[in-house]
Amino acid sequence: MAAGNEPMSDVEALIAVEHAWTNAMKAHDLAALERIVAPDCRLITGVAGRPFQIMSRERWLGTIHLYEPEWIRFDDIQVTVAGDIGIVSILWSQKATVDGVDRSATFFVTDIWRREDGAWRVIERHSARPETPTASTDALREMSES
Repeated sequence: MAAGNEPMSDVEALIAVEHAWTNAMKAHDLAALERIVAPDCRLITGVAGRPFQIMSRERWLGTIHLYEPEWIRFDDIQVTVAGDIGIVSILWSQKATVDGVDRSATFFVTDIWRREDGAWRVIERHSARPETPTASTDALREMSES
């Protein structure tokens, strides 16, 4: 509930479920992950010079035990809601390993959520590295702040 017994807004609910999902990943809590991650969910990773790497829900949940985060931080978060669809964009930083290989970095993550029977379930995650600041990105930033 939001302040004073009012129900949470959709934006607040999506931010809360993002944190619940992150905590479930950190704890390797498969029961919570099964509730949060929709059956048709997939993870799409963008790596420069390669086709998208697409992982099904089953494969992703089957490898979650290999993910060992020391810490995860949301550096920025933006939420858009359109009816029963929520889009959450996160500047996600972590210190972590996957199967013993360092995966520490900052990522630009976009999660797409669908409201099902009153609960938000993630249907897709996009993950890529953010751009390195350049004159071009500085110009875009100036335009967006105008």
